[in-house]
Amino acid sequence: MRLFVAIQPDAATRAWLAAAQERLRKGLGRFGRELRWVDPGAIHVTMAFVGEAPAVAPIAEALEGCRCVPMDLRVEGLGVFPNARRPSVLWVGVTDASGELARLQVEVAAALAPFVEPERRRFEPHLTLARMGRPHAALGAAITALAAGWGGAPQPWHVQSFALMQSQLDSNGARHSVVRVFGRNERERRHPAGTRFPLWKGQHGMSRERWEHFSHKADIGVRGFGATKEQAFEQAARAAVAVIADVEAVRGEEAIEVACEAPDDELLLVDWLNAVVFEIAVRKMLFSRFAIQIDGHRLHARLWGEKIDLDRHQPCVEIKGATCTETRVFRRKDGTWVAQCVVDV
Repeated sequence: MRLFVAIQPDAATRAWLAAAQERLRKGLGRFGRELRWVDPGAIHVTMAFVGEAPAVAPIAEALEGCRCVPMDLRVEGLGVFPNARRPSVLWVGVTDASGELARLQVEVAAALAPFVEPERRRFEPHLTLARMGRPHAALGAAITALAAGWGGAPQPWHVQSFALMQSQLDSNGARHSVVRVFGRNERERRHPAGTRFPLWKGQHGMSRERWEHFSHKADIGVRGFGATKEQAFEQAARAAVAVIADVEAVRGEEAIEVACEAPDDELLLVDWLNAVVFEIAVRKMLFSRFAIQIDGHRLHARLWGEKIDLDRHQPCVEIKGATCTETRVFRRKDGTWVAQCVVDV
């Protein structure tokens, strides 16, 4: 299992990053087509690389001792690594006037010292927007010129947690998933431990289609049930939306489509829910109805929803992403499919 430690952007920051990528893609003209743009849902600040690890538990236990206090960061400024003559990475910077981010990175590195070789490079917090397939000076000059006139207001980013993450390589590149989250978050404040969440039993009395929430420390577990695997995935998505607002109050006025692929059912569920979370953040919509088709480990879905109405929907919390914690997709003895995982809020 290949692991690393990172801080994940919130939904508003991911939407800002997606808009920044589009602005850069257009601003760079033909050079923009040479870049491999990072999926906004996968962008993160890397705190430390762990590499291949035979077991998660010792590493997670070591990270438990790291103190993560709330931080108000700013996303601003463009740059490249290693230099403008041969740029290989295009990034946007992350600044922290309090110094807490740098302190946390030092604690994380110290906690991981028994497991990994010390990092010799200086910690430079950044969010990678794109990578270059063929670095050359003309591309670096174009980026430098664009960066000089970048301007614009910095994006505020409030951070209350960090995560141990897994990286898996497939035909589409690296795929990241959350293994465990550390630190205090907003959900813990709004919904203290022990808060119970509603169970929806469907619109047909004996229907297997329903969803529920289950408790998991300060985060929330989402679980969907259905007569088919597709229905269980659909209900898990309804459970995720219900973390944010009353899913029954969301009208299906507009439809969009998403697709994802993963090597197994569990990772497919995580990718599916993260796709829903991403669409919520970028489109500023909520969804209440889903129609899924699964072919092997490929998923295609249509989502129906509407723009967020603060007065009517009253969203109470933001989902940062679905994690691999307690992820299971299975069929019970009575034939009912169950799809569940924990979402980071």
